[in-house]
Amino acid sequence: MGNRSSRPGPVNNLRLRKVNGSFSQIEHRFINGRFIDLLTSREILLYFFLIAVGDSKGISYYSRERMAAILKISVEAIDSATEGLREKGFIEYRRGVYQVLDLPEQGW
Repeated sequence: MGNRSSRPGPVNNLRLRKVNGSFSQIEHRFINGRFIDLLTSREILLYFFLIAVGDSKGISYYSRERMAAILKISVEAIDSATEGLREKGFIEYRRGVYQVLDLPEQGW
Protein backbone atom coordinates (compact mmCIF):
# COMPACT_ATOMS: atom_id res chain seq x y z
CA MET A 1 0.00 0.00 0.00
CA GLY A 2 1.30 3.48 -0.83
CA ASN A 3 2.19 6.27 1.52
CA ARG A 4 -0.98 7.85 2.90
CA SER A 5 0.48 11.36 2.65
CA SER A 6 0.75 10.94 -1.12
CA ARG A 7 -2.97 10.28 -1.52
CA PRO A 8 -5.03 13.06 -3.06
CA GLY A 9 -7.24 15.14 -0.78
CA PRO A 10 -11.00 15.61 -0.98
CA VAL A 11 -12.56 16.53 -4.29
CA ASN A 12 -15.11 18.84 -2.64
CA ASN A 13 -13.97 20.49 0.59
CA LEU A 14 -17.30 22.29 1.01
CA ARG A 15 -19.24 19.06 1.48
CA LEU A 16 -17.00 16.85 3.57
CA ARG A 17 -18.90 13.98 5.16
CA LYS A 18 -19.62 14.52 8.85
CA VAL A 19 -21.49 12.58 11.47
CA ASN A 20 -24.85 14.09 12.43
CA GLY A 21 -26.57 11.99 15.06
CA SER A 22 -26.13 8.26 14.73
CA PHE A 23 -23.44 6.73 12.56
CA SER A 24 -22.88 3.36 10.96
CA GLN A 25 -19.90 2.01 9.13
CA ILE A 26 -18.83 -0.96 7.09
CA GLU A 27 -15.46 -2.37 8.04
CA HIS A 28 -12.81 -2.25 5.32
CA ARG A 29 -12.23 -5.91 6.14
CA PHE A 30 -15.61 -6.64 4.58
CA ILE A 31 -14.00 -5.83 1.22
CA ASN A 32 -10.30 -6.47 1.91
CA GLY A 33 -10.98 -9.75 3.70
CA ARG A 34 -13.10 -10.79 0.70
CA PHE A 35 -16.20 -11.40 2.79
CA ILE A 36 -18.17 -9.56 0.09
CA ASP A 37 -17.21 -12.27 -2.40
CA LEU A 38 -19.39 -14.74 -0.50
CA LEU A 39 -22.61 -12.76 -0.98
CA THR A 40 -25.11 -12.27 -3.76
CA SER A 41 -26.03 -8.73 -4.80
CA ARG A 42 -29.31 -8.94 -2.84
CA GLU A 43 -27.48 -10.17 0.26
CA ILE A 44 -25.01 -7.27 -0.03
CA LEU A 45 -27.91 -4.81 -0.39
CA LEU A 46 -29.68 -6.17 2.68
CA TYR A 47 -26.44 -6.37 4.69
CA PHE A 48 -25.59 -2.72 3.95
CA PHE A 49 -29.15 -1.67 4.81
CA LEU A 50 -29.06 -3.53 8.13
CA ILE A 51 -25.74 -1.89 8.98
CA ALA A 52 -27.16 1.54 8.11
CA VAL A 53 -30.28 1.19 10.26
CA GLY A 54 -28.93 -0.93 13.12
CA ASP A 55 -28.12 0.35 16.58
CA SER A 56 -24.66 0.17 18.18
CA LYS A 57 -25.13 -3.59 18.71
CA GLY A 58 -26.17 -4.16 15.10
CA ILE A 59 -29.83 -4.68 15.96
CA SER A 60 -32.73 -3.44 13.86
CA TYR A 61 -36.47 -4.01 13.86
CA TYR A 62 -37.62 -3.09 10.36
CA SER A 63 -40.34 -5.36 9.01
CA ARG A 64 -39.73 -7.44 5.91
CA GLU A 65 -42.38 -5.44 4.09
CA ARG A 66 -40.88 -2.07 5.03
CA MET A 67 -37.38 -3.17 3.99
CA ALA A 68 -38.72 -4.50 0.69
CA ALA A 69 -40.43 -1.16 -0.01
CA ILE A 70 -37.33 0.87 0.90
CA LEU A 71 -34.95 -1.35 -1.07
CA LYS A 72 -37.38 -1.72 -3.99
CA ILE A 73 -37.24 -5.51 -3.98
CA SER A 74 -39.82 -8.16 -3.13
CA VAL A 75 -40.51 -9.58 0.32
CA GLU A 76 -39.42 -12.93 -1.10
CA ALA A 77 -36.05 -11.38 -2.03
CA ILE A 78 -35.73 -10.07 1.55
CA ASP A 79 -36.48 -13.56 2.88
CA SER A 80 -33.98 -15.18 0.54
CA ALA A 81 -31.26 -12.64 1.35
CA THR A 82 -31.97 -13.01 5.08
CA GLU A 83 -31.59 -16.78 4.87
CA GLY A 84 -28.38 -16.46 2.83
CA LEU A 85 -26.87 -14.01 5.32
CA ARG A 86 -27.85 -16.26 8.24
CA GLU A 87 -26.42 -19.39 6.62
CA LYS A 88 -23.14 -17.57 5.91
CA GLY A 89 -22.89 -16.21 9.46
CA PHE A 90 -23.31 -12.49 8.75
CA ILE A 91 -26.57 -11.94 10.65
CA GLU A 92 -28.97 -13.55 13.07
CA TYR A 93 -32.73 -13.18 12.77
CA ARG A 94 -35.47 -14.11 15.20
CA ARG A 95 -39.12 -13.00 15.35
CA GLY A 96 -38.68 -9.64 13.61
CA VAL A 97 -35.28 -8.79 15.12
CA TYR A 98 -32.23 -8.61 12.87
CA GLN A 99 -28.71 -8.53 14.30
CA VAL A 100 -25.60 -7.89 12.19
CA LEU A 101 -22.81 -10.01 13.63
CA ASP A 102 -19.17 -9.03 14.06
CA LEU A 103 -17.00 -10.29 11.19
CA PRO A 104 -14.77 -13.26 12.00
CA GLU A 105 -11.05 -12.58 12.49
CA GLN A 106 -10.14 -13.94 9.06
CA GLY A 107 -11.82 -13.71 5.70
CA TRP A 108 -11.99 -16.43 3.11
